[in-house]
Amino acid sequence: MYLTQYQLLPIERNRAVLGDLCGWAMSPGTIQVCIAAAQRTFAPAGDQIAAAVTAAPVAHFDETGQRVAGRLHWLHARPAPPPSLGTGAHAKHGRQAMDAFGILPGFSGIAVHDGWASYKDFRRATM
Repeated sequence: MYLTQYQLLPIERNRAVLGDLCGWAMSPGTIQVCIAAAQRTFAPAGDQIAAAVTAAPVAHFDETGQRVAGRLHWLHARPAPPPSLGTGAHAKHGRQAMDAFGILPGFSGIAVHDGWASYKDFRRATM
């Protein structure tokens, strides 16, 4: 989980690291099963963090590009101060992705962001 989800290493690179450092020969499927199990385990905490972010009086929002299966996707995040929330990768960069993750549509506090045009769709958001 740490290597794929936090360090954003591709699964094949994760396999190589685990093989080199630990001598483990893991299949891509095994790594995917581990990721899915962790997602189920941490889902309640993620829901609590999302609720805290939505209720916060001030929050910082950002997005950055990342490759998913060789194609550009956008990782939308609400970084520090805690609690931090990485909402996930989405093929779209704008309002459609923000709505899909459901954080900004319910947010009524002051949003600190980089002035990217899609943030203007959320009337309460200010720089």
